[in-house]
Amino acid sequence: MKKNWSRKEVYEAVWKEPVSIIAARFEVSDVGLAKACRRSAIPVPPRGYWARLRAGQTPERPPLPPPPDGRPDRLFFGRDTSLVVAPHSPSQDDDEDDELPGEPPAFPDDLVERTERAGQQVRRVGVPSLRKRIHPAIASIVKREEERRGQGSPRWDPYNPPLVESRWEMRRLRLLNALFLAFERLGLHPEVGRSGRPTEVSVLVDETRVPLMLEPPRVFRRRYRSYAISNPLELRIASEWKPDEAHGIWEERKLPLEKQLRDIVIAVLVAGETLRRERELERYKLKLELVELRKQQERDRLEAVEKARVEELFADARAFRVANEIREYVGAVRARDREKCSPETESWASWALTKAAAIDPILSLREGQDRRRSPRSPWAIRQPECAIRDERASLVSRASQLQGP
Repeated sequence: MKKNWSRKEVYEAVWKEPVSIIAARFEVSDVGLAKACRRSAIPVPPRGYWARLRAGQTPERPPLPPPPDGRPDRLFFGRDTSLVVAPHSPSQDDDEDDELPGEPPAFPDDLVERTERAGQQVRRVGVPSLRKRIHPAIASIVKREEERRGQGSPRWDPYNPPLVESRWEMRRLRLLNALFLAFERLGLHPEVGRSGRPTEVSVLVDETRVPLMLEPPRVFRRRYRSYAISNPLELRIASEWKPDEAHGIWEERKLPLEKQLRDIVIAVLVAGETLRRERELERYKLKLELVELRKQQERDRLEAVEKARVEELFADARAFRVANEIREYVGAVRARDREKCSPETESWASWALTKAAAIDPILSLREGQDRRRSPRSPWAIRQPECAIRDERASLVSRASQLQGP
């Protein structure tokens, strides 16, 4: 099942059948599909649409508008890591998978225009007190840490004290709270990671997750000591699939972070678009590599099949030669003992000719005994040669025992 669909395909699908039915086709929940349609400005049938349609009415169907600013014309369902270059196994989707992905993805505007639009969207970002306005995600952290502080003696682990006991940690929570509230006003989705700690926060910009790191500077610099901030912070915009890269760094060299929050919010919006474009280009490159890999696997498979057929041909030729040598050898033994041919010699000769017939590939094909193994297993093809050597050694041993010097 393909993971990306054009807006036109999704639009036609949701107006052809109810979302609850077609969601399984997109491998997503009906709620997730409805959210994706809202984010991409794809109209969906209103409540009661299908009932009016069944009643014979012709309800109005709005046209598909152009995509919102900065939004792609395609929808991707599933996680970004779903594309994995795996060993090729033939399937009914081979024709689709082996098609070249076409032209690289094109983007309607440059990042400068995106930055200008983001600047128009973002107003002043203040830092309210946690007692006045607090985001639910930050409120859950504060509540948990308050409960830790009131758990009696010993009240906390000295190596992991409650965050509310640290002025530095509370400042970080206030900054994150201000950012989270600003993101919510823009329709974005900030969240704290599974650990529930402020060290793991991110923002979902459309379909792109933008991780944020608000930590002490990695290398403490002397110049910080000349400012009023005794414990400076550093904010980094990271990448979900390239954690070592930073799409923006804000330090407290001249200004505290409280006065740089508007620039940070604008940068997060632009970073979401940047990461989305990088992800689409990476998908395109992975698709090219995947198609080339599968073509190379097919070339290797055909080469292995041809090599196996040649090895099998050589093995048949050697088996045919050995079978004829056995017959000649038996004939020579009989000619030597023509006048005094013992029953033991005749028994040996009959056994030897039976073995020659079993080895002879021509007789095997005549009798409908296809002894050829699968060409995918070179070891299975070499196996008859080992059997021929074993049979030859057995024949020589038994002949020497019967005839003597």
